[in-house]
Amino acid sequence: GGGTWSIRAGLLPTGLTLTPAGVLSGTPTTPGTFNFTVRYQISATSAATRPFSIVVGGSLAINALALPDAAIGVPYVQTLTAVGGSGQGYTFELVT
Repeated sequence: GGGTWSIRAGLLPTGLTLTPAGVLSGTPTTPGTFNFTVRYQISATSAATRPFSIVVGGSLAINALALPDAAIGVPYVQTLTAVGGSGQGYTFELVT
């Protein structure tokens, strides 16, 4: 403890910040790949850096690539989930 965190190079995703205490938080607002280097400094002569990359997805996607098979006479339940997009939640519908 006692050190300070900062961005040494590159840019965080728009909407995210890194506090001097090392908390990376916020709501990303721009899709893309963001490369940046984080620095943790304890004193004038003691510091460490590490590069990171964050991908912010901008499109809506359904997580399941396939559904398990069903059997006649056996109850079937499968919960669908999605990621990305914007708004107040997801609505699924059958498209034929």
